[in-house]
Amino acid sequence: MERIDESKSAILAVAPGRMGFGVIGPALNEHGNSVAGLRLLEALSSRWRLGAFA
Repeated sequence: MERIDESKSAILAVAPGRMGFGVIGPALNEHGNSVAGLRLLEALSSRWRLGAFA
């Protein structure tokens, strides 16, 4: 029986007093973070102005 090794990354993002997000994705970047998860969080933070300096 062969074992298939799947790597996945989970990212938790919090906007204190407003909301929190959790994303999971299989494709990882060079830092081990979910590529799709980062794109999603960047889009949401831009759309809803959730950045630290927004």
